[in-house]
Amino acid sequence: IVMEVETGYVLACANLARAEMRTSPTDETDWVYNELRDWNTAVSSRYEPGSTMKTVALMAMLNDPKIKIDTAMKVRVGVGVFPNAREVKDSHKKNGRDSLSVREVIEESSNVGMCQLGWKYCRDRRDDLVALMRQVFPYEKLNLDVKAPEPKTSINDVNVSVDDFLRLTYGYSTAVTPMQIITFYNAVAGDGRMVKPLFCRAIYDRYGRRTEVKPVVMREHAFSKESAKVVREMLEGVVDHGTAKRMKSEVYHFAGKTGTADYYDQSTRMHTQAYNNSSFAGFFPAEHPRYTCYVMLENVDQSAFGTQA
Repeated sequence: IVMEVETGYVLACANLARAEMRTSPTDETDWVYNELRDWNTAVSSRYEPGSTMKTVALMAMLNDPKIKIDTAMKVRVGVGVFPNAREVKDSHKKNGRDSLSVREVIEESSNVGMCQLGWKYCRDRRDDLVALMRQVFPYEKLNLDVKAPEPKTSINDVNVSVDDFLRLTYGYSTAVTPMQIITFYNAVAGDGRMVKPLFCRAIYDRYGRRTEVKPVVMREHAFSKESAKVVREMLEGVVDHGTAKRMKSEVYHFAGKTGTADYYDQSTRMHTQAYNNSSFAGFFPAEHPRYTCYVMLENVDQSAFGTQA
């Protein structure tokens, strides 16, 4: 998906499905992709997003006046042990260090770091974290101007399970659509101003008269400009020296967040750890964002992390 920051106009929305194999399934270039004509994945499919949702959880905490987070504060990473929860491990961390700053937790996409922040600030007010995430993220249906069903999105009851609470901080225990994710990142690019995605820019009548479809502001201040600025700088760091550093462009500066989530097999109703959903959400140019982009590849090899997308 490509979306205009200021207006919310959707400029591109690809919807490709892998159709057949030419030679070997190990080489991605050997697959043939066709456009799905009867299903809009971006609008109608929901997923556990994985690490692109870490930005949402952190934004929720930054935007809470009760919480004061110093982004230079050090956080223990690598392995996290929490009462009544399974051990949490990072699958990768920078230079074998056992602590990262809050800024580096996003840049290096540390699951344990996000758990530590959630545990420190919200373990006794889990409903507040859910409410704060709903404030900054468009969990409600977007009511888009295309004839495509929008599923009901969800957050698990984090008061039932410590695991669900911790997993929410790094992108699980919740299911959302790609279009909702890009709407959030578009608001990050737009200083907290959240606009509705629009597929239709204008309507022409039979006489050629043009009626503009005006942008729709869903929330003028989904979060503060200050919080948006802090997160934007982190997302620039993701590309400059974090998990997306291999993706840097010589043409223009961009910012964003990689995402990796275990693939959920609908037929078996189980997560498959050998394969992932690989995603990237970001905007460009980073200094004065004009366009937001979201890419997701479903059911790809585990080793890719979000850089494939």
